[in-house]
Amino acid sequence: MSCLIVRKKKSVRLCPSSKGVSGVSEKKAEKLRELRKLRAEIAALRRLRRRRGLQGPPGPQGPQGPIGPQGPAGPQGPQGVPGTPGAPSTNGLSAFAHFFRTSTLIDIIGPGAAVPFNNTGAVGGTAITLATPTDIVISEPGSYRVTFIVNTAGVSLLGSFSLELDGAPVPSPAAVFTLVSAGLPVLGDVIINVPAGTHILQLVNTGLLGVSLVALSAISANIVIEKLTP
Repeated sequence: MSCLIVRKKKSVRLCPSSKGVSGVSEKKAEKLRELRKLRAEIAALRRLRRRRGLQGPPGPQGPQGPIGPQGPAGPQGPQGVPGTPGAPSTNGLSAFAHFFRTSTLIDIIGPGAAVPFNNTGAVGGTAITLATPTDIVISEPGSYRVTFIVNTAGVSLLGSFSLELDGAPVPSPAAVFTLVSAGLPVLGDVIINVPAGTHILQLVNTGLLGVSLVALSAISANIVIEKLTP
């Protein structure tokens, strides 16, 4: 029985025979067997090359990329521990006081008389107190701003008011405030310097006639004293 060498797509198939290969010498058959072995080794090397190798060491860090868009705000965190108290402020008022008068009758403040106050409003500090209805005690030295309003009755005579410290007019060029028409308020705003010690401040009618104050439980007179210096 003869055997043919079949060639297909550059591959060689050798028909085996128990007695050799008919028409092919033994030397040529041996070369064909070696060719098959070489091709099998090449295929094995290709398969090994396609396998993934071991991971190499990390490369150097690349440059920083552009900043991304801002994300949404997160939930509010817990409240922190309170801090230590700060030093006392030197810009606020160290002392202040508000006194005013109400009456169901018409009060007439005669010439040289002081306006009496029978109510105490807000008070801060201890430098300013109302000792009697007409006497406001200032016990700390410093600069004070004093503002007042006297509400007059419609039948009042004309007069004027000024501030007196220990019975003397305060040294201010605009310390006298005059009623120009009955029923109108008299307004005053003065800054005074008080020396050390205890002093009496009064709001006095310095005119020659008595001045009638508004009645019927309305506030007929207001005075506010503010200490401007520490």
